[in-house]
Amino acid sequence: MQDKLYIRNRKATFDYKVEQTFIAGIALIGQEVKSIKQKRVDFNESYITVTKKMEAILHGLNISQYKSANTTFLLNNDPKRPRKLLLKKREIAKMHSLTAKTNWTIVPLSLFYNSRHLVKLEIAVVSPLKKYDKRAKLKAKDLERQSRRDDVGS
Repeated sequence: MQDKLYIRNRKATFDYKVEQTFIAGIALIGQEVKSIKQKRVDFNESYITVTKKMEAILHGLNISQYKSANTTFLLNNDPKRPRKLLLKKREIAKMHSLTAKTNWTIVPLSLFYNSRHLVKLEIAVVSPLKKYDKRAKLKAKDLERQSRRDDVGS
């Protein structure tokens, strides 16, 4: 991604194996956009559900309150409120079919601005990794880091 703002959910790529990704728009309030520009976003425990009306809803994404916001706005805004995702019906149907048959889930991977300066959310249908898969991933990463150190040291 060559976009200016880019916030990643590092835990998602560690805990899950990405099966398929989608780019979605997200319905936000003006003050939330300002908080995102300041990178005041927490992906901890966020996930996406598909409703019976075939709408994708983002749960648990914590967008902290903008400090200079109006006090009435601060009282009425919940930082973890459910937010509607803007996707095409066939993309939502595809995500729903993938998650309905297996134990896969949908999680957000990153938040960024596109070329038109709109906030976009990269989401993925993921399958959970086993503990031994996580250990193998850490071991491979450690071996590569060690080999880079040896190459620089030589």
